[in-house]
Amino acid sequence: MITGKLDIPEARKATVAQALNQFSNLLNQQDLPLTFIRTLEARPDFNARAKVYFASLLTVALHGKLEYYTDS
Repeated sequence: MITGKLDIPEARKATVAQALNQFSNLLNQQDLPLTFIRTLEARPDFNARAKVYFASLLTVALHGKLEYYTDS
């Protein structure tokens, strides 16, 4: 888990681990990433550089769900 690589106070580790698990569950529901991407693309200030950066982060976050990149 990513919490092993973060500098998190011992008292907050359980809360952070739970939050990361919940965020992971959200990302693994295909509707959320698609809705989030559509929302970002609707913003006029979401330029090409931001799109590339966001896409790379999303690719890392969803590396276990690569079918998201081939489904339409």
